[in-house]
Formats: sequence, C-alpha cells, structure tokens
Amino acid sequence: MREGGGEFDEQILADLISQGLSGQELLAKFKETRRQIRPAVERLLDEARLAADGKALFSTYEDVFGTEDK
Repeated sequence: MREGGGEFDEQILADLISQGLSGQELLAKFKETRRQIRPAVERLLDEARLAADGKALFSTYEDVFGTEDK
C-alpha cells in the first residue's frame, strides 16, 4: 500500500463535510483522519493473516450471510 496515496480522500471529505466541518477545522480533521487510514488497514491485514493461518477467530461466508435454502 502506498503511503498517502489518497485512495480514501473523497470519502473522508464527504463524511467531514456532512458533519458540517469547513475551513481550518475541516483541514485539521481531514489530516488527522487521513493519518489513521494506513495503520487501520495494516491491522486489518494482520488480522486476516492470522485468520488465514487459523490463529484468530474468523467468520465464514455462511456465518455472515447464512445458507441459501431452496
């Protein structure tokens, strides 16, 4: 994953604007939120690796969506 790639910038801005932020407050919150993206994704990847190795709890497709009964 690239550092500061901006993949989530539009979603972050839309969310912050919907919260009524603007000006310097918007800019500060945007920067803060953007810095949190990479660590969050890295935690998700670590969790996925552990689940794939059977070392962490995980849910199957059926656990999440149930089984399709016809």
